[in-house]
Amino acid sequence: MSKEAVNHPSHYSYMKEKTGIEPIDICENLNFNLGNVIKYVLRNRRLAALIIAGIIFTSNIPGGQDTPIIDVDQTSVAGEVITGQDDDYNSTITLVRNYTVQAGDSLSSLSDISLIKVRTIKGENRLTSNMLYIGDVIKLPYEVSKDDLQYYTKVVNTNGKSIADLANIYETDVDTLYKLNKEAIETVDGAYIITSETVLVPEFITSNELSLKKEGKVKAY
Repeated sequence: MSKEAVNHPSHYSYMKEKTGIEPIDICENLNFNLGNVIKYVLRNRRLAALIIAGIIFTSNIPGGQDTPIIDVDQTSVAGEVITGQDDDYNSTITLVRNYTVQAGDSLSSLSDISLIKVRTIKGENRLTSNMLYIGDVIKLPYEVSKDDLQYYTKVVNTNGKSIADLANIYETDVDTLYKLNKEAIETVDGAYIITSETVLVPEFITSNELSLKKEGKVKAY
């Protein structure tokens, strides 16, 4: 194999023949991460062709040139896309449960009763295996629709308890309580202060209990 073939293999230099530039020429004018992404995409002829075809197809759709492929008002956090809108505009609300693992629990059984996917539970708790240990506390992020929120919450008297105390009693976190009680909880110097005698707390029911409540067989709070 010639030295030229080693330093400039065909999958590196095919663009040079067609455009006068090589992928690495583009990489040198960008930051390391972005440059390498673009470089390796361009060096993969099939992937580059698919991307170019997609751009051409989108531009030919009526109004396509004015419609961004990705909404610029989005932020990616830990692999999830968040619209940037206020919680009041979202159709669901996340209620975090701090669950203590009991004998007989498994990721599959917790997924079944909570309707949370196993991979979501593992990702939320940074679990690298399916093993659970009795006494461990894991986070279960319940995604509840605004319509079903009435079945997952109830009103309780605070009895002078702090928000941290209430979070501990009802197996949740202070952020979830604040999310449910923005009118009854104020933030002062970064601390949450309850200003009402009653607050809404989460009630983490199973999928079967949810069905019964919806059927009217169990009283909803």
